[in-house]
Amino acid sequence: MHPAGDYKIAQDEERIEGLSWLAYRRTATYIHLPSIAQGNRLRRIVRIEPTALADLLAATNATQEPSRERHRKP
Repeated sequence: MHPAGDYKIAQDEERIEGLSWLAYRRTATYIHLPSIAQGNRLRRIVRIEPTALADLLAATNATQEPSRERHRKP
């Protein structure tokens, strides 16, 4: 487990040939993590499934949304 924070995300893409417009397909998604054993000076690049990344971001966004108070009419 890594602490909450900002992490760099990189995606590899390849061009889809044979189309009449320019299009790319994602081939891999990577997250850059600090190496826990070596401190913050070294980093590891780890492949992550896009669906797992989307789930993590959704969970993070759900916990960071400001609470909205409901106002009652007198």
